[in-house]
This record gives sequence, C-alpha cells and structure tokens, in this order.
Amino acid sequence: MTTKTDENGPFREFIFEDWLREGIEGVCNRAKHRKARFDTSGFESHMRNACKEQLLAMRSLVDSFIEVVDKQEEETEKS
Repeated sequence: MTTKTDENGPFREFIFEDWLREGIEGVCNRAKHRKARFDTSGFESHMRNACKEQLLAMRSLVDSFIEVVDKQEEETEKS
C-alpha cells in the first residue's frame, strides 16, 4: 500500500521505475570509480524485448476491440 502525504510529510509515493533507475545509477557510479566494465548487451536486449512485448500486448488488445466492433457491425447488417 502506498502512503501519500503532502510535500512536507515523511513519505513519498513509491514509483518502481524511479526506484530501479536510482539503483542502476548507483551501481553505474560505483563501477565508474572502480573502472569496471559491464557487458550491457544482455540488458539492452532484454529491455528491447520487454518493450516489444508491451507493444504486442497493446496490439492484442486493439485486435480484440476490432473484433468486437466487427461483430457488432455484422449483427447490425443482419437486422
């Protein structure tokens, strides 16, 4: 459960993307100080695939709506 208060309150809304971004930035900053090199090709590939899956999910939803509209049109034409 997310607790929200005004700007002077002790809590702020938890946003997963912000939390993840802060964590990744922290790891990257530590790596810069240690001069470590990370292979990010796997990360980039997974992020691209995740984006593609989101688009495919939206396409599926739109296709479903189109089918409903088509069925309604067919029923109207039959009447």
